[in-house]
Amino acid sequence: PDETSVFDQTGLDRYGYVYYPYTCIDEMSTNCNLHVVFHGCGQSAENIDTYFVRNSGWVQYAAENHMIVLFPQVSSSTKYNPGGCWNNYYTSEN
Repeated sequence: PDETSVFDQTGLDRYGYVYYPYTCIDEMSTNCNLHVVFHGCGQSAENIDTYFVRNSGWVQYAAENHMIVLFPQVSSSTKYNPGGCWNNYYTSEN
């Protein structure tokens, strides 16, 4: 079986998720790419648990194509980002 794990992402939401097929952690495997998936507004685990991670189609696609998928999560707990959206609040240097 493949894995979906939680990782610490201090500064965003408390945890993010990463999916990796076991074929990507095999010592002989060098053909796995990394894909980062940013959820939409209101689609973080804070709002809908792991529904987006499990049902967006990325896990299934990654399993079939030997890809690692990173699902960082952003919180809606700040006054600057009440919708929990990925925007320049988190992606700019400011």
